[in-house]
Parts: sequence; structure tokens; C-alpha cells
Amino acid sequence: MIRIIVIISLSIIAIFLFTKSVKTNDSISKNPPSETPTTTPKSTENEKNRLEIEYNKNKYQISWFVVSDPQNLFLHPNFTEKLSSSERKKNLSCKNLINAGFYDKSNKPLGLFISERKIVEKEIESLLFNGIFYLSNENIPHIIETVSDGNIRLAVQSGPVIYEKGVPRTLQIIDDKAARRMAVGITSDEKIIFLTFFNKESPLQGPYLQDLPAFIALFNNSGNHKIVSALNLDGGTASAFLTDNLSLNEVANIGSFFCEN
Repeated sequence: MIRIIVIISLSIIAIFLFTKSVKTNDSISKNPPSETPTTTPKSTENEKNRLEIEYNKNKYQISWFVVSDPQNLFLHPNFTEKLSSSERKKNLSCKNLINAGFYDKSNKPLGLFISERKIVEKEIESLLFNGIFYLSNENIPHIIETVSDGNIRLAVQSGPVIYEKGVPRTLQIIDDKAARRMAVGITSDEKIIFLTFFNKESPLQGPYLQDLPAFIALFNNSGNHKIVSALNLDGGTASAFLTDNLSLNEVANIGSFFCEN
């Protein structure tokens, strides 16, 4: 996991970077998973849902999956169980699996977390974790800054928001580092899309967070799908992306997973 701070005046950072429930000197947990991870991507000969791009003289791979039916998408907590992504994929019979949002040293999600209408954690005010991805009870996807009603089947707060209403957000990050990235997006035809961005030769490496909006723009220009809204998920060592075509496993524990059955 990474700890990143959006550039803003120091006085505002002191007040708003984390909420009262998340102290500024808390670090995000990075415990080793219960299973030895795979850090080399395993690709099949099927090149579907794969795009190679060059950005600032570096080569990256973007892989993704589109949720075929939102009613088959589930958000599972893993804060205390600490099972590996491979174990979760097998036990939950996931067709596709990706990690969800961030959590703190006390194994609590950093912000709103709702699984099958059960509220695990309430929404927090944060300049960094400034977006919420949720599915309504009618399985309609949304990415918004705050929720105003209780019509929610699943929800996770994360951030930052990287794309909004078809326009890339401008991000300025202090202590930004190159790392594998994960994101959830909503396409122009209201499909849910999950993406990973990484260096194929060194799969724990990837783009800088502040460059992620540009990567979404490049993806949109590739003619695959048109993403109108996107939210950054947890990344780096505490990220996983498992499909039939690609396996990227974690090094540190993952707090929660999206599972498509």
C-alpha cells in the first residue's frame, strides 16, 4: 500500500488528510499474506483485454475485465481473515477477482464499506480518499464523492478520483512513487470495468499515481471502452488481479476483494 498526499496548503492537510478516526501518523498495514505470492504475471496465449502502451519512455501493460452482470459482483471483507487472493478466488468461486480499497493498522477500512447492505464502516471525510464506488439495490453503478441515501447493496470508499464525467482529474502528489495500480471505472454504456496498470517486466512496478488519469485517457483512445468515471483502488504490494488471462498476486495482505461470480 502507498501513502500519498495531495498537494494543498499545509494548514488544510493538517485538518483534512485523514479524519478523526484515522490519525495522521497511522500507516497502512503491510502484513505478509498467508500464501507465498506470485510476483511474475502469468499470461495465457489469449491476448484479450490487454493493451501495451508507452508513456514517458517507459512501457506498461493495461489489463482489464468488464463485469458481465452487476448482480454477480460482490465485495468481500478480508480485514481479519487475511486470506490470500488465490485462496479467496478458489473459495468464493470467482471468475474474476481484484482487490478493493485501503485499510489501516487496526485492520479497519479507510472509509465507507458496505457488503450486501451491511455497513462495516461509515464514510469519512478525506481529501485523498475522496470517492465512493457503489452499487444500488438495483445494481446500478455509481462513482461519487459522498452518498446521500441508503439504497446501497455494496460500497467502498477509496481514492483519489481519477476520472469524472469523461474528464481526467489533475493530480499533484507528494512523495509519489511508481507502483502497480488498480482502478474501477464506469463506461459510457454504464458497464463496470476493473483495470490494472503495471510494468510487465517488473509487475510490482507501474505508473505514478498522478499519471493515472493520462493512462485512462490513453485507454479511452485505444478504442476498447470509453471510461467516463474512474476511482483509484489500493495498489502496489497490496494489490491483486486474477482472471483467466492474467494472475497478479499480492505481497502484503489485502483488506478486501471484489469478486465476480
